[in-house]
Amino acid sequence: MGLNDLYRDLLKHKVVMIEGEVNLEMLESVRQSLILLLAAGSPDVEVRITSDGGATRVSLQICDLLRSYQGKKTGVVYAFARSAGATILQACDDRVCLPHSVVLIHHVLVQQVSLDDLLDKRRLDKLKQLMLADQGTLYRLLVTRTGRSIAEVRAICKKNRDMTAEEALEFGLIDRIEG
Repeated sequence: MGLNDLYRDLLKHKVVMIEGEVNLEMLESVRQSLILLLAAGSPDVEVRITSDGGATRVSLQICDLLRSYQGKKTGVVYAFARSAGATILQACDDRVCLPHSVVLIHHVLVQQVSLDDLLDKRRLDKLKQLMLADQGTLYRLLVTRTGRSIAEVRAICKKNRDMTAEEALEFGLIDRIEG
């Protein structure tokens, strides 16, 4: 699987795209992008985000990739960074929203659970353990990046609603509004 031509062209301008559903294909695209940028000397990059979210675990893996990249990462929200998209934004050194963009954080959700999972207590217990672990990791990331208490992070996650750029700035999910 290779990077498409648009993403490859954007990489020439030091831009990494986080666009669409956060899934394994996106993880691979980001991994390949960062390898190419590493070969170019780890220049500072802009991470452009427009995502409704996706897989929590994959978003945390993308965060790991971004945090391990040595160049400065400026995350810019174009339109929306919801759920896993907002998580990835937190891996950037500088977090920016365009004025009318929105950001959403919420509790971890399980999207694909089979009837077999529900009927098999061991599988259900394993799913619960994974969800709790991912939720704990997400809370720690948000507490660290926002400077808010875990109680405040839990409360905003419980609301499960889009925040305006101003609200995201006030809560500490972004560093500034630009544009």
